[in-house]
Amino acid sequence: MNLGFSKFISFPNHNVFDGNTKASSGKREILEEVLNGLHANPTFGNLKDIGITTPFGQLQQPNGILLSDEAKIRYQSPTGLFERTVSLKDL
Repeated sequence: MNLGFSKFISFPNHNVFDGNTKASSGKREILEEVLNGLHANPTFGNLKDIGITTPFGQLQQPNGILLSDEAKIRYQSPTGLFERTVSLKDL
């Protein structure tokens, strides 16, 4: 990740255009893509400019996630006031 950070520092603050064509991405656009990838929706961030080739925000484990016997699913209301926890071993 340090390579991505050093690339990020070298970018200008805003996108650079050559006429109507984008010549270089800016820090602002890259940060917006990071926020898109971290947001709880199906949008993925495009971070190819800093060397991350897979869609940012997508599961990166090719064989799935290994869960322990103690793993739990937590159901929570949108307000966060109500919550229910179910152990996977009980399903």
